[in-house]
Amino acid sequence: MKLRSATTDDLLAVNQIIQLAKEYFYENGINQWQDGYPNMDSILQDLQDHVLYVIEHQDKIIASAAIIKGMDPYYQTIEQGNWLCDTNEYYAIHRIAVLPEYKGKNIASLFLTEATKQAKESHYQSLRADTHEDNHSMQRFLLKNKFQYCGIVYVNHHAKRYAYEKIID
Repeated sequence: MKLRSATTDDLLAVNQIIQLAKEYFYENGINQWQDGYPNMDSILQDLQDHVLYVIEHQDKIIASAAIIKGMDPYYQTIEQGNWLCDTNEYYAIHRIAVLPEYKGKNIASLFLTEATKQAKESHYQSLRADTHEDNHSMQRFLLKNKFQYCGIVYVNHHAKRYAYEKIID
């Protein structure tokens, strides 16, 4: 398996992975990504911003995520808690999606490994992520990977999300 920066050739595969994730959320009663976002526009923006990454296995894109350096405007205000680090120097991980047949195989952790590597190279202190309150599998994934629940943030038109942070060793 190979983690790499996405290219324009990957856009359709990334979009398909995200559409399958949306279907999974819908079928499992998770009201996340049910309002049209993320879409091809947001995927293209991630590509243009050089924050879109994919995992390739046997010449097939099997997962995607955005790894973003620096301040996330949605993370400026946190309610019912506090961030572990009081800084704007962190990496945020967004829009992790894995093909259904590869779920549960620790694929998504490769994105955390890459984000941690980039954060260390930049001398940043932490990684941040958020997820829908009904997305229990992502919550378990973050906790398993040593993220701590920090409180509530609001993203994309005031959508409530559980916020997590991990201190970089």
